[in-house]
Amino acid sequence: LRMQLPHPTMSLGAGDGSAADILRQCATVLPQMEFIVSLPRGGIEAFVQSVGKWDLPNLNRITAVAESLNFTQWAQDNAKTGWVRNETAPCEVITLIPRYASQGEWDSVFMPAESYLFDSLAAAGLRIAQSPLLFQGGNLLPIHHPQTQERILFVGEAEILRNRALGLTPEQAEDALRTEFGVDRVVVLPAVSFHIDLELSIRTCRGRLTAFVNDSEAAAVHIVQLGIRTLVDQKLLEQAPADALAKMLNQRDYRPAVGAIWHALAAARLPSGELPEELGAHFALGPTESFQDNLKRFLLALDIVTALGASDEDLASDRLPEPRRLYYVLLGEREADRRTLRAKLRELGLEVVAVPSLSDEEVSANYINAIHGPDWVLLPVLGGYFASLDELARNVITRHLDPDVKVLPVFTALSQRRYGGIHCSVCIYPAPPCPPR
Repeated sequence: LRMQLPHPTMSLGAGDGSAADILRQCATVLPQMEFIVSLPRGGIEAFVQSVGKWDLPNLNRITAVAESLNFTQWAQDNAKTGWVRNETAPCEVITLIPRYASQGEWDSVFMPAESYLFDSLAAAGLRIAQSPLLFQGGNLLPIHHPQTQERILFVGEAEILRNRALGLTPEQAEDALRTEFGVDRVVVLPAVSFHIDLELSIRTCRGRLTAFVNDSEAAAVHIVQLGIRTLVDQKLLEQAPADALAKMLNQRDYRPAVGAIWHALAAARLPSGELPEELGAHFALGPTESFQDNLKRFLLALDIVTALGASDEDLASDRLPEPRRLYYVLLGEREADRRTLRAKLRELGLEVVAVPSLSDEEVSANYINAIHGPDWVLLPVLGGYFASLDELARNVITRHLDPDVKVLPVFTALSQRRYGGIHCSVCIYPAPPCPPR
């Protein structure tokens, strides 16, 4: 596994979900895995001291590479890895990097450090090849279809548009990506989230290609129910009405339920309109959690359920203030995009499994951004206040995996706050032997 640690140590301690904590967890649950880690030059000593306290077996499997420039933790986005071979050279592992590393959905902002660190990684022994194309790795998912034996590259639509800046037509961009990644065909997917690895995770399960996708409704309902319990604990709701609200949510009778919850929150607001910090503090259970982030997730979930419960008449009239009405309309359109994504996957013969999971930038509770190994899955989780949602998502995923596959939870709260997760943070390399032709 290759990782980038812009901060050489954990921010809040074990379980905070920072880049360093993800490394600690991965090295613990995968004791045979080798790691190559990019670090700021001034942070090497702090990193060595920190790792020495992690009680890891065989520290020699971690290679640290010092960098002078400031970089981000998103190792998935500035490269894709795989096999390369031809008639005269042996099969070997290669790191394919884009024309230049970039960030952004609507544009391609040059990230110098994300490109230049591959000079150091080449010196550390990785074989690097630079593509003439633009891409962000989290928006590309190559897969092998076990039924058709095709190699398919799933591409987020932003990558097609990104390469139009090079003078290519959309058809030429698709064909160039197909050739560059050695696949039989390219399938372009809608941009529900800014990268498709936040919306789908694909694995062959029980002989069938399976796509795990976000079920934002199920996740939002569960989070709202967690919030109801907190409001009861803080005497903002009585137990009997709270039980009735939970029942309404389970029956998808959303409109009256969210109305009562918004009313309870309104009663708690300060004269400034803000919710008191004393209330927010109860949305976290431990020192590595951010109650502000957890409260925002609860409010997002409440928004989603409110939008789902709004009638067409509500959204087409002046009953709601215009900004709020448009916000609910956009939430509905995003769910429509998810339905389009699922339909496209089913058309390709994939089994689609909906996982209670939210993808919404810094307030995500995302369980889709996982990494798959031969007999394991590294599953992003939040822990603490959302432990029950973690378990709900884990159970759904486990039911569809082969019996010998282990689900290994990895805390990612801080990384999700930074718009990413474990798949965004890790670039995985294939191990020998070379696959058959």
